[in-house]
Amino acid sequence: MEVIGLYNKSKNILGLTLIEALVSVVIVGIGFISIFQMVNYSIRSIDVSGERTKSNFLVSMVAEDLMADKDQEYGGKKFYEHLLGTSNKGWRMGSCSRSGTSSNSNYTNAPQNKMQKWDNRFSQKRIKCKGPNDIKALKIFD
Repeated sequence: MEVIGLYNKSKNILGLTLIEALVSVVIVGIGFISIFQMVNYSIRSIDVSGERTKSNFLVSMVAEDLMADKDQEYGGKKFYEHLLGTSNKGWRMGSCSRSGTSSNSNYTNAPQNKMQKWDNRFSQKRIKCKGPNDIKALKIFD
């Protein structure tokens, strides 16, 4: 009689149906998709944060260059007057190139050497450009 009782118990135990298995796979899949999207967002956020940090560092470098040489005269003009030039536009990067300007071409005056240094620092080697028309510029306000 005991054997018949065990047989009846195992008859009542049911396994997973195909629909239950599919529903659980869909729920787990939605969870993985959301996790992958969060990872992608965090990677982009880290990249943007790194670019901002580098940009702030480079801007600080330019500000220190300006403060260090603001009263120095080169050819009868102060350093900031060289930057302003005739157009009053300040320093403007030539283009957003991969390499910046050539490091072999050294100028004979400090303002042009500093501007060449800034071209090299703001090239694509150090900070990313949005496109070939992305140009960095420095405007001086008194």
